Amino acid sequence: MTRDVARPAGEPQLMTDRYAQTPTGPLAGVRVLDLSSVVVGPYCTELLGDMGADVTKVEPPDGDVSRWIGPRHSEGMSAQFVNLNRNKRCVQLDLKDPRGREALLRLAGDADVFVTNMRRQALGRLGIGFGEIAAVRPDVVYCRIVGFGAESPHRDKPAIDDVIQAMSGIVALQEELTGNPSYVGMALADATCGLIALSGILAALYRRAESGAGEEIEVPMYDAMASFVLSTHMSGTIFNPPLGPPVYPRSVAPNRRPWRTSDGVLCVAPYSDAQWRRFLAIVGREDLLSDARFATVFDRSHHLDELYALVEPLIAQWTTRGLSLELEASDIPYAPVQSTSDVVADVSLWAAGLFQQVSHPTEGTLNLVANPIRFASRPCNLHRLPGRLGQDTRAVLTEAGFDEQEVDALAGEDESTGR
Repeated sequence: MTRDVARPAGEPQLMTDRYAQTPTGPLAGVRVLDLSSVVVGPYCTELLGDMGADVTKVEPPDGDVSRWIGPRHSEGMSAQFVNLNRNKRCVQLDLKDPRGREALLRLAGDADVFVTNMRRQALGRLGIGFGEIAAVRPDVVYCRIVGFGAESPHRDKPAIDDVIQAMSGIVALQEELTGNPSYVGMALADATCGLIALSGILAALYRRAESGAGEEIEVPMYDAMASFVLSTHMSGTIFNPPLGPPVYPRSVAPNRRPWRTSDGVLCVAPYSDAQWRRFLAIVGREDLLSDARFATVFDRSHHLDELYALVEPLIAQWTTRGLSLELEASDIPYAPVQSTSDVVADVSLWAAGLFQQVSHPTEGTLNLVANPIRFASRPCNLHRLPGRLGQDTRAVLTEAGFDEQEVDALAGEDESTGR
């Protein structure tokens, strides 16, 4: 059932008609040139913007394709685009036109960071690879997010989130759990690789602050997600010869799932020996601790699915509220199973400031998801609302020193409409 999640009932009004015009985060003063699209790159650069960076998003004449995906009030301002492109200035340039490419290189001369998820062939054709950008800004931090590494036999193949989920083992792990190969219900590879790219950029900026040297960064999504998946599932193959298959048994145990109570569903997750002792006492099966299969965390690690199968019918005897109260009192990890609608309406998240409700001049009221990182002295803030296609082209080019005639030639007539 879809609920109205504009604002939880009873919460104080969070509307902000005037958002901060000056970034306050720890990256204030850092300039980022963003030539990325869809999710992986925009998520990375949005986080940089949240942390205070001055992000200029450069889009082709038709704009980032995500502008046209999902519900929208206005052309080119879809929910997906709005959600991933706050705290950025939006510039429209035709990089296939020599004038547009030259304009980009002039902007790059003032950029501390250059981020793209264009394929290598496209970067080569346009002449905006690391060498060309470093020629105008020698200390640039240049981050290229690609499907596959330069040494990979797949290096020139296209890749999107589904492809990376399939190749990195995620789809097969889902099949072990459900019996059917399936993707995780979100753009997991895109979001994860965006975070990994962010970590590389921050490390390069730290090094540059010490040495003055720029850096070329490549983040292959396949490598990044293989690393991410194997951080849990390398398991026995970490040893040579292997002591077992590359899979963490707990993660794929068929009986590891939220359990049904007599009136609902509850996530119950005892983990340590002490938590299992307290939990089994609550459900009246302390005797299971004397079973050699379940006595210690080492023993349980080899027999977890058997233990989960024994626990499931015990949970079914409890009401959700009754068991929750017992688990809360015993300090055992548990949680309700929430839909994404529940998450957006969660009063605790609104109280914590994860959501910011703002008035956009063309899109009405927006519920924006704030950066979850809490910097005590230099907090992240919202300093730019998501922009229409090309809305900042004139201002950015003028600021960069282009004369009026050059700006007219590059900006064109249509930036006010977004098409």
